[in-house]
Amino acid sequence: VGQPRRGRGVAFQVAARESEADVLAYFSPDGNEDPADIPKLFAQVEAGADMAIASRMMRGAFNEEDVHWFRFRKWGNQAFTLIANLLWNRGPYVTDTINGFRAVRRDAWSRMTCDADGFVIEYQMSIRAMKRGLAVAEIPTWEGPRLGGRSTARSLPTGIVFLKQLWRELWIP
Repeated sequence: VGQPRRGRGVAFQVAARESEADVLAYFSPDGNEDPADIPKLFAQVEAGADMAIASRMMRGAFNEEDVHWFRFRKWGNQAFTLIANLLWNRGPYVTDTINGFRAVRRDAWSRMTCDADGFVIEYQMSIRAMKRGLAVAEIPTWEGPRLGGRSTARSLPTGIVFLKQLWRELWIP
């Protein structure tokens, strides 16, 4: 099945539409995610979570920027995560609302009504799960170096997209 438009969010939507699975796992093949974590995500869903996220920010995890003094992308991610938790989360604190390495129940995906096209899809999923009172679980993950080099999500333009999504979510019930 072809993807009608470019974008990570579009790929998430196509996967949800075309798959017949009860649980969807989203995994990026760029080499920085550990496939050994996939069964751990599924275990969280089997234990009752509507969505399970491989967190790069929780205790026992490693973020690719943890080796640097200035961790601008990590700090930006943590700021967006804090805002989402403060505004919408009524459950346990979610430490990594932005990582796309996650598993989600099909019925939870449908209830989230996500429509973002690009990298912001993961943030939208996390916010919508919080708004709808869905159970979100996390596992610590180790983010390794990318096979293809650097991320294609440049910090400032991506941050602006995230701010726009955050603003939009303020007005969507």
